[in-house]
Amino acid sequence: MEEKRAIDGVGAAALIGFATLLAFNQVVIKVTADGFNPVFQAGVRSVLGLGVLVLWWLIRRPNLGPNSRAIAFWAS
Repeated sequence: MEEKRAIDGVGAAALIGFATLLAFNQVVIKVTADGFNPVFQAGVRSVLGLGVLVLWWLIRRPNLGPNSRAIAFWAS
């Protein structure tokens, strides 16, 4: 495996994007705190997160069967 000493542009953009997403999440929670119950907000975020995972799964179609490497890794 090749050793990297500096972060590349894609990695930096991904980290900045993820940090921005987390910050935006906090702003949305603060703004909507008066209108919605916090448990309802958590449920909506969970459903949206599930939607993102399903979309990723539909695009990538990873092998999640009993003989997949991912399941074999966790079973060992």
